[in-house]
Amino acid sequence: MGQMDEALDVEGFAACPTCGMVDVTMTNAEVAVGGYWRCQRCGQQWDKKRLATVAAFDAWVAARTGRPAKSYDAGIAIRH
Repeated sequence: MGQMDEALDVEGFAACPTCGMVDVTMTNAEVAVGGYWRCQRCGQQWDKKRLATVAAFDAWVAARTGRPAKSYDAGIAIRH
């Protein structure tokens, strides 16, 4: 299983990694098969590749700083 596939979960709704807003019109399953959406709060556009990039970058930063990686659902940062 590749990093992009690992970054995507097929349950639940998509959420913006930038601001955390959940989009109830887009499921993670739709994103996994090529869907994309624009966040209604911050205007960022997200798709499978971009979400996987965010997840990979966060893991890279966490490994180098010693801080725990953020929790991801569908490659999306969940703000704590």
